[in-house]
Amino acid sequence: IVRSSQVIYIASANMFRGITGVINLVLLGIMVVTAIVASVTAAGVASGISRPISRLSLHAKQLGSGGFAVLPADDSSLETAELTKSINDMSDRLRKYDQAQKDFLQNASHELRTPLMSIGGYAEGLVTGVFADSKATAAIICEESRRMNTLVEELLTLSRIENGSLD
Repeated sequence: IVRSSQVIYIASANMFRGITGVINLVLLGIMVVTAIVASVTAAGVASGISRPISRLSLHAKQLGSGGFAVLPADDSSLETAELTKSINDMSDRLRKYDQAQKDFLQNASHELRTPLMSIGGYAEGLVTGVFADSKATAAIICEESRRMNTLVEELLTLSRIENGSLD
């Protein structure tokens, strides 16, 4: 018969309690360090995601109040880079629209001022007796009034087109 060799070791349970306590403390320390590292990493990632979005949100609010500044390119992610480009494009279009509207108002006020000055001048001339032929002067006043009425109608038509109330 072949017998295998065996070793039997007998030890006190008190010795293992001490080792178990040390192992538990080491594992608890590792768990605390891992939780701290995970929290710091998560905070960094969250900040990296939210910072560009917060900046874009602030810029959108500035656009709403008439500030047409261009944002610098943001390459932190493909999505934020695309959103930044879209907001910059929108800002540029709004700036151009705002300038076109200001130019239009300047031109419209100039075009309306001309017939008003003409009407006022001829009417004053009639009142003071400068013009001998009042019929010809009244005809000029009527023509300038029609011209001004046509300009106002064109402005109203443009307004209706812009508001979408005109087919």
